[in-house]
Amino acid sequence: MKEKTINILKICLTFFIIIITFFILMLLSCLLPKDKIKANASSAVFTFSKEGTYNIPFFEPNYILAYSMRLDNFMDAVILNVAVDNESKLSVPEKSVSNMYYHDEKIGPVKSFENVFKENAEANQPYVRYWFGTIPLIRLLLVFMQYQNIRYLNMIALFLLLAITIIAIERKIGIKYAIAYMISISLCGIIIIPMSLQFSPMFYITFGASLAVTLLYDKKSFKNICPYIFLMIGSLTAFCDLLTAPLMSFGIPMILLMILRKKNNTYTLKENIIFIVKLGIIWILSYAMTYLAKWLIASVILQNNEVEIAWNKFMFRVDKDNEYGKISTIYQNFKTYFNNNVLIGLGIFAIIYCAIAINKKYYKNIDWKHSFIILCISIIPYLWYLILTNHSGIHFWMTYRIQSITMFGLLSAILSVSDKKIDIKKT
Repeated sequence: MKEKTINILKICLTFFIIIITFFILMLLSCLLPKDKIKANASSAVFTFSKEGTYNIPFFEPNYILAYSMRLDNFMDAVILNVAVDNESKLSVPEKSVSNMYYHDEKIGPVKSFENVFKENAEANQPYVRYWFGTIPLIRLLLVFMQYQNIRYLNMIALFLLLAITIIAIERKIGIKYAIAYMISISLCGIIIIPMSLQFSPMFYITFGASLAVTLLYDKKSFKNICPYIFLMIGSLTAFCDLLTAPLMSFGIPMILLMILRKKNNTYTLKENIIFIVKLGIIWILSYAMTYLAKWLIASVILQNNEVEIAWNKFMFRVDKDNEYGKISTIYQNFKTYFNNNVLIGLGIFAIIYCAIAINKKYYKNIDWKHSFIILCISIIPYLWYLILTNHSGIHFWMTYRIQSITMFGLLSAILSVSDKKIDIKKT
């Protein structure tokens, strides 16, 4: 009992340090040279005017994959608007929590961003409920480069990290699971992700988390550091993400962990369930408490009840008045990820693989408990859609990506049919 209390105190202290670090980063970002940031951010005006608010780079708007390949220049314009910080009245602490930007409801965020440069329009709208945790990095990059160069750098960094993650999975678990991971991520419209400041953070966090659990799993200290990994994952997700596909950072690393744990036959179904629940609670609490910490800090600095304001907005996203049907929201998200081509491909693969498994009598070695656990994790996205129905209904063209968990889980469950015992390879 004493040891559990000590561990809980350590986790709480770690979380406190994380929040302090986040706040300091936001403070320091307000001290970067605004003139250079504004000059380089102005290059995005041409990009947005050329692409429009919701650009679809590779397909016609009525094509089946159009929604899954849509850029969110609407939110990118807001992010850059916040980064420019065209505001002169607030103190640095107030700026760090307010996330002020210029907005004219009549013309929208893209044109509003343009007016920051054409008319030197001063920030008039706060965006307090989010941390906007990417702002420190974006401001730093804008000191040295233009928006188009940030996209280019983002492309290199994101695909490099994805490649490293896939290689790590292949070496530690096996090539078939590495391919399953790659397919699941590719169906998120990965090719357009680096072109969006709005979408990118969630993929960096997910790849980083996947890499961490894969490389550290066979270390003696992993059991002790695992809770801290998921604490950091949940907190970083709340800090950086703007409700695009937050569950990815939990579900995908968790499936990897379940595949890795299969090598040890001493884990019972009950132990695996307890393991998932514990880490799930840590992720949820760190995610939720990171939001709450932002609202509390903002309430103190701004002398306003930001907790109540943010809570009311959350209840709207929950759709307590049932404006968006839960079934229709799930269907809209489902068909955006699992379009006809994907469903046909998945069905053919499942039939062929199961036929091979029956022919070679792999079914005699199937670990049904393992498959059950994986499939349980796979349905988590639909719980999200049921809870945040309003947001998932309006923004299905971004929240559909949470189903990468479902795809990775389904593929992993099918592939595990031929597993006798996974040998975790040493590197």
